[in-house]
Amino acid sequence: MYGVENFYYFVVYAGFGVYLILAAMMIFLRTQRTELLKAYHRSRRLMAIGFILCSLHLFIVFPHIDFYDYWESNRPYIDITFSYVVTILFNHTFIHLVDHDFSTLKRRILDLIGWALLAILSGLNTMSESPIYHLLLTIAAALMFPGYIILTIIRFYPRFNRQMKQVERFNLPNAYNFLLWIRHSMNLLLIVEAILLPIIFSPMILKAFFMIALMVINGYITFSFINFMRIYPKHKQLYLDKIQLVTKLEEYAAAHLADVFRIKEDTTSKKKILNEMQEGLLSMWLIENGYREPDTTISKVAQIIHTNRSYLMQYFKQKYGMSFTTRMNQLRLEDAKQLMLENKEMTMAEIAFQIGYASGSYFTHVFSIYEGVAPAKWRVEQQDNEI
Repeated sequence: MYGVENFYYFVVYAGFGVYLILAAMMIFLRTQRTELLKAYHRSRRLMAIGFILCSLHLFIVFPHIDFYDYWESNRPYIDITFSYVVTILFNHTFIHLVDHDFSTLKRRILDLIGWALLAILSGLNTMSESPIYHLLLTIAAALMFPGYIILTIIRFYPRFNRQMKQVERFNLPNAYNFLLWIRHSMNLLLIVEAILLPIIFSPMILKAFFMIALMVINGYITFSFINFMRIYPKHKQLYLDKIQLVTKLEEYAAAHLADVFRIKEDTTSKKKILNEMQEGLLSMWLIENGYREPDTTISKVAQIIHTNRSYLMQYFKQKYGMSFTTRMNQLRLEDAKQLMLENKEMTMAEIAFQIGYASGSYFTHVFSIYEGVAPAKWRVEQQDNEI
């Protein structure tokens, strides 16, 4: 039994050191003080505060609780109270990264009021001598934890899905990977939070192993957070630039579309205005990676930008000096090269499907014609050049 006790206290003090290091990394991390990183800095501060509270919890509370007197010392209610406020901080961290307007002062105050209510219930429980009253207070305090987890799910996933649709629309690989990391991290946190309450009421040896797993998860989240900090400003600026461009094009198209149909019979005016309006619509289609659709044809694109097939053929010959099909293949192959370099585990069939080709063999055929080498060999050559 003493071996289990020693192991438990070793994990406690190790956890104190680990969380202190993680908090220091968040606090003293050198980053640019720019408007683009404002949301990132706020999430970083929330994580640092959460790690500090974890460290204080392990250092101040744990050593003064008798290993064999866990329940009589009212330790479960202290653990629930500490865990709840840390849960608030971590959940706000990742929801704020998805929605920069989420973590407002009002919302933080409301969540802290919920924590204060939990602390009051736990405090009353420690003073209660009635078994029935003690049981009711325990149930009330315990139900607040899963209630807040459900609230977090309601808050996070709709915001995440809206943001993911925007990123997929503008084809931003770095932003896409960043959002996937946020979702993976939030999923891990929700799993931890879901099993945290049963762990608090479990044997001490299970608590020790749970604390070890929790340190590993938080270490992964911290180092990933720091790693993404390096690319966050770039993909955030690119994301904002593309939104601004598309917004301007949509406003222009909406403002001129009525004029296009109104002067439909005027051939001279029609040619001049349609050129401007159609180029804007075509630019929007290209930005949204419409050429990746497997059923892309010149007739379909002509219909999207309100022109005819013949005009669009002439436009591509004049602007790019090539046919519509040739230009579409060029764009798809450019994307294929980027995917092969950034996602080395993707197969040719997966890349072909993602850029709009029906099969990996057809993609290989087209790539070989345009590049003079098979895509698999091209990828190997690029990797050799990097070395």
